[in-house]
Amino acid sequence: MRRFSSGSRRFTYVLTVCFLVSLLVYFQRSGISNFPQGALYAIQNAISIAAERARHLWNGYFVLVDAQEESQRLRRALSEAQLENQRLNAQMGQWTRLQTLRDYQIHVPFSLTMARVIGREPMHWYQTLLLDRGEREGIAVDAGVITPAGVIGVVIKTHAHYAQVLLVTDRAAGVAAKVERTQDMGIVTGLGSGPDGEGLLGVKYLPLSAQVAAGDTLVTSGLGGIFQEGIPIGRIHHVGQKPGEMFLIVTARPSVSFSKMREVFVLTSPKRLPRFESMDETVPLPQ
Repeated sequence: MRRFSSGSRRFTYVLTVCFLVSLLVYFQRSGISNFPQGALYAIQNAISIAAERARHLWNGYFVLVDAQEESQRLRRALSEAQLENQRLNAQMGQWTRLQTLRDYQIHVPFSLTMARVIGREPMHWYQTLLLDRGEREGIAVDAGVITPAGVIGVVIKTHAHYAQVLLVTDRAAGVAAKVERTQDMGIVTGLGSGPDGEGLLGVKYLPLSAQVAAGDTLVTSGLGGIFQEGIPIGRIHHVGQKPGEMFLIVTARPSVSFSKMREVFVLTSPKRLPRFESMDETVPLPQ
């Protein structure tokens, strides 16, 4: 509506100028001498004013067109800059994530092979996943899979260049664990996914006398030969009892957010073997 009104005003000015110019030319060519000189000057002045306004309107029109083109160019430049910023932020995030993984790989006392998550079972999103490393890279069945945040699961199938992992949240999974604060031993099993879409864990065989509480950290106990001791598994969410039961009913949240995993580590072999040591010297093994 505003554009239409502005265009109408321009058109009116142009018509007015044309009319006044035509009128002036007519009087001059017809030689009308009795036409009032003051009126003639008034017409000339009106023509001059109208022409000046028309010139300003015409110039303003081109200025407006140039401003619109410049605005569109700036919008395109801003969009391109935003896309470039997003790309750089993504690259920085990836670099930071990979650097953290490499630092972890260097400092842990066991050998790790980094692998990338390339797929998940569509019907069991939180139960299994596929890695881009396999037998050719030294990955074997029953190898533990972790991240710096904690336990992921165990390799259950291998092929030449990929492996399938059963996640710790699967109901068929089981990891020897202990409560870090109290040192009570138990077995962590999967309970599938919770109401929020993330996985849930259960802790079996914790005695009724165990002084565990919500918020306690669960770590691997080192038993079972798959995971070294002390790797985070999760945090206790709820502790309860049932009449007639011999053990506590404990649920926990995993340390790892399974929906955000991109890279993981597969445990291959220990970097160094544990040694039996006394307070002062190494205890010699019997001959």
